[in-house]
Amino acid sequence: MQLVGDKATVRQMLVSHLGRSFRQGRHILRVLYYRPLRNLLPGSALRRSETHIARQIFSSLTRINEENGELEADIAHHWQQISPLHWRFFLRPGVHFHHGRELEMDDVIASLKRINTLPLYIAYC
Repeated sequence: MQLVGDKATVRQMLVSHLGRSFRQGRHILRVLYYRPLRNLLPGSALRRSETHIARQIFSSLTRINEENGELEADIAHHWQQISPLHWRFFLRPGVHFHHGRELEMDDVIASLKRINTLPLYIAYC
């Protein structure tokens, strides 16, 4: 297939492999990636590019503002340090997963317990 100078063919090829669509009642986002992804669970990405993809999809309790480097709210609207190793987070109401279920504190606890077992996080706990 000759693609040099054929903008219409290149555009059609990209549109057929990338982008968003709605099929069988579900929103679908397709993104090309140069290798298979093991999973997209937060905290399990092994490479910078995978971490970047996950950060575009998932929310965190807090996030770093890339312009000023300051910590700001995300899922947690407020937090307080009880002791050096004890923090309390207050979750924003009405946060939902992609399938519609509302986020609960148990979901946050399960995520923190899961990443606590991962090699990248074990040294810090």
